Amino acid sequence: MDPPHHHPHRRIPAVPDLRFEYSYLRSIAPYVRVERQILQQTSFSEKGKGKAVETTEREAASEIVQVQWGPLLWITTRDQVISPLLQGTLWAIVSLFLRPWWIALGSDIRSWWARGASRNGSPEIEGHGVQWLRNWMSALLAGSVTGSSNALHVK
Repeated sequence: MDPPHHHPHRRIPAVPDLRFEYSYLRSIAPYVRVERQILQQTSFSEKGKGKAVETTEREAASEIVQVQWGPLLWITTRDQVISPLLQGTLWAIVSLFLRPWWIALGSDIRSWWARGASRNGSPEIEGHGVQWLRNWMSALLAGSVTGSSNALHVK
């Protein structure tokens, strides 16, 4: 007997986080700076198992936040107002011009489906789509169902 084969598990890459907040925070990060001021820094050593370990303990007392308001307001306006406005306008214009085209295309496809593919002038009982579907099902079932495939071609 062969030993069982161990297939390495393929790792699926993580789904990227496409929420607005993270991209916005990355955009404004260069224009917002936070400085932490440390008031007290205590240093002491601990002895344990024959080794001296020096530990530093810091206590943060205050933070100073510096913001460059001009670029921050521009990025916010661009991401929150201008970009959605342009996307909505573009979507409206495209749908305004493409909707009649899609309607005409759908009408053409429906009429083609109804009249069938033959253009010899003879009237057909069924549309091309139904006839094609019956022939396809007949060929599909011909091997598994005996004697009933002829019943599918009745006009």
